[in-house]
Amino acid sequence: AREGGRKWFGMDELEQSGRLTARCGDAFEELGRAREGGGLCAGIIVDVFDEDSRVLPQLTKFETWEEIARSLAPGGRIIANLSTGRGKSANMQAAVAAAEAAIVTCGGGHGSLWRGGAHGIWNEVVLTGPHPTIQCWADGHLPMQLSKYTDAWVPITAPPGARQGWM
Repeated sequence: AREGGRKWFGMDELEQSGRLTARCGDAFEELGRAREGGGLCAGIIVDVFDEDSRVLPQLTKFETWEEIARSLAPGGRIIANLSTGRGKSANMQAAVAAAEAAIVTCGGGHGSLWRGGAHGIWNEVVLTGPHPTIQCWADGHLPMQLSKYTDAWVPITAPPGARQGWM
């Protein structure tokens, strides 16, 4: 599945060109290795749920996202793949708590939400940091599979000082 995903999203070409290094495995071990090697990440993709669509409890905690944020380079972003109620163990409240924590700790209170359900895809995705402009995404830097969804992202900003319960 990992190799198929790399091809589908165009990651294999980016890896071969040297523009992308993908690390797969236990997230905290891989992030620790990257920091130990002196490297910070421009982007980190986090699957927030397990095979039963259950949000991992540690990903609802700010401390976990603060740990992840320490591995981000300045201006780096998190992409958090959320399960929001369609799997057998999905929990909307836990998914929202994880999204809020990611946006506040890794995005400076700013993020964008992609509502996959509107496209018949049963996940939502949060991108931390300032909302990209459509022009930024339309300049040909996205693989075709992703570019057709660029207009479906909604900007989200946490109220000043808010941590949880604002989304």
